[in-house]
Amino acid sequence: MNFRFGILIFFIGLGLCQSAQASQSVHLRFTPHEIPLISDFGVFEPYFSKDQLLALDSISYLPFSTVDLIKDESGLYAFSSCHLNVYKWNGIKWKDLYRYDNKGYTCGSRFFIREGKIYAFGGYGYWHNHSDLLNFDLETGSWSLLTPKNQPMDYHTSITALAPEGVFLFSGRYYNKRIHKEPKFETGGYYLDWKDFAWKRVSTGGLISEIYEDQKFRIAHDSDAIIESDHYLAFIAFDQNTRTGFLIFDKAQQEFRFIRYQLDAQVFNTVSWMLQEGDQVKFQAGKNELYEFDFADLYAKGDVVGKAEILPIESEQIDEIRRDYLLIISVVLIITGIVLFIMVQNALAKISPEEEESIASNSAKLSNTTIGSNGIIHQFQEFEGQLLTVEELDQVLDIAHLPNPDHKKVKRSRLIKEVNQHSQATWGHPLITRKKNPEDKRYLLYQISKTKNSEK
Repeated sequence: MNFRFGILIFFIGLGLCQSAQASQSVHLRFTPHEIPLISDFGVFEPYFSKDQLLALDSISYLPFSTVDLIKDESGLYAFSSCHLNVYKWNGIKWKDLYRYDNKGYTCGSRFFIREGKIYAFGGYGYWHNHSDLLNFDLETGSWSLLTPKNQPMDYHTSITALAPEGVFLFSGRYYNKRIHKEPKFETGGYYLDWKDFAWKRVSTGGLISEIYEDQKFRIAHDSDAIIESDHYLAFIAFDQNTRTGFLIFDKAQQEFRFIRYQLDAQVFNTVSWMLQEGDQVKFQAGKNELYEFDFADLYAKGDVVGKAEILPIESEQIDEIRRDYLLIISVVLIITGIVLFIMVQNALAKISPEEEESIASNSAKLSNTTIGSNGIIHQFQEFEGQLLTVEELDQVLDIAHLPNPDHKKVKRSRLIKEVNQHSQATWGHPLITRKKNPEDKRYLLYQISKTKNSEK
């Protein structure tokens, strides 16, 4: 009985293990221009085939930029740096699911799939860094911006760690070309909490930095020198004794461990591709040399050196973010006002002094003209029963002198309306009626009716 029960437990456990493995995603990052240099495509199997990789020459990408392939239970997707395109492998070719033609906003973005949904996170573009979170809608083929609370402004980092409950960001930079001349570096980081859908601060206790000498570890900020697996984030780091090794962050325990490892950091400047599955990572660099790491094993052998702490964003930091927003809005309004002022000045400069004086005097004359029998109405008596052209009508209305055609058109329409309102109230019918020119229907003629005085 116990033996049968043990066999049952074994197969249940095996099934759960296989199910867990099936739900894992596999990630491949590479530079497309180096695909022809790959001699053995078998290293990517069973996740990615030679046909799939060779077919990537049909997608949009920038020269020497990276392409990310992500494979999970929903399919195989390709994402290209600085592009918003979402490519899915349909068994024959890469199909672009994005229905628009925008680009440039997602340079340096982190593409990932969570709970069956596709996201793009952070990046730089359009003059500033950002930590925007975008979600891709498979039905509409478009991206939408999500708005977590307390989002940091003008902040971006290539050091990100996707955890089950959130996203960790370390050692980023604040930069907005419209405001700051030089980037502002961050020694700590941020954490996006999926549950609260809010940003929080991350403190490493002065553990890591890209530039500061007083930190315990100096890290390389190059994207290939930051290696992420399912449960860990590894940095190529130098301690205060200039020893080289891996500084490994446990996403669940939020603990840092350091293990010495003799590896030239320059190797990561020559990475042609990097494949990650679970906590296993392999990559090719240098002269087609293959490197393989098990970060669960390396972490277990490392020494504990610190711990990350998640903190709420303080109110003064939120006020600082709001001040940045107000500053940006104020600058935009000032620039808009200057542009409008210049446009108005240029328009006025095109009118000569003689025209300006003529317009002013005639406008004054028109403003004093009445619509009654002693005004414009009286001038129509000699044209009763006649068809006037627009030029003849303008002479009667005393607006032929106006130099601006649009101004003249508006003035004509207003005067016709006022004349007809007066005529309708006085004689029961409009004085001026528009008619098509029988010789050229593109133009109008104006029928002048009889006034009360002429009927008598």
